[in-house]
Amino acid sequence: MFELRYVLVTPPTAEPLALADVRAHLRIDSDDFSQDATISLLMLAARRYAESYTGRSLMTQHWQAVADRFPGWYPLVGAPWNAYVPAPVLNQHLDDQIIKLGRGPVQSVESITYVDLNGVTQTLDPSTYIFDNSDLVQRVAPAYGTVWPVARQQLAAVKISFTAGVSDPTLVPATIRNWMLVRIATAYEHREAEEIVAKGKLQPLEYVDTLLDSEKVWAL
Repeated sequence: MFELRYVLVTPPTAEPLALADVRAHLRIDSDDFSQDATISLLMLAARRYAESYTGRSLMTQHWQAVADRFPGWYPLVGAPWNAYVPAPVLNQHLDDQIIKLGRGPVQSVESITYVDLNGVTQTLDPSTYIFDNSDLVQRVAPAYGTVWPVARQQLAAVKISFTAGVSDPTLVPATIRNWMLVRIATAYEHREAEEIVAKGKLQPLEYVDTLLDSEKVWAL
């Protein structure tokens, strides 16, 4: 089975909410900056929780998707290590070749590399594949008339580097931004009892977290 694993290469440098807006939501005096460090940590925790829950990237960040092979090719059981067979009726179904990228929205695909049968890492020419970003779940597939190359049978033989998220905080869905304000306020009110700052993360609150269901990526 073709499977992608995701590695965060560069985290976002911006948050969906401005510190000033969160301070105003918490009704903190404009000249009181004593809690800014705590609030910033809660903002970070809320964004990370929202991303994990929804399967999305909110602000611009860089990822690497890792697979052991390209889709459409399967090792031939009992054959030498470099023997592969194509997926059934490969030439009739584009679906056999499509790679669905999670952690979207994906802005761009920077590179696709793979280890060839000789153990040499190769970088695919961008003209040999197509990137489709017409939906929240972005897709990558070989260019017309081609198929993915055969990668060596080894772990992490295929790596896709891509940029995800949005650069403008206002493009983050309002539902997620409003949920963040609610969760930050709740965590701030109970920060000492729950040791939120020490944990650096939020705990589930089902009656609030269901607000994120409409923004969750279910299609992968």
